[in-house]
Amino acid sequence: MNCLADTQDASYQYSYPLPLGENIVYAVVGTLGTRTNIATYVGLGLTTTKRMLGFDNRSDADLEDSASEYAQAVNNVEKIFVIISLATAAGWTH
Repeated sequence: MNCLADTQDASYQYSYPLPLGENIVYAVVGTLGTRTNIATYVGLGLTTTKRMLGFDNRSDADLEDSASEYAQAVNNVEKIFVIISLATAAGWTH
């Protein structure tokens, strides 16, 4: 879904370029606006910095219940998402 004009409830986060290497683990954690009733959909996109080209996307359906394994340590896990990826020289795995 491409909703460039629909940004009233959007949050765009950027970081400095993250290196790819052998066995580097990255975690992305955020609030699921669909579960906190502040958004009708959620999208997470990963973008390369060289060409500002997206290479991976996750929808709210993909993100729902992704934090469930942390339920014993964190309250309200149904309202957050956790994506853990392994960066290698060959690319990303989830």
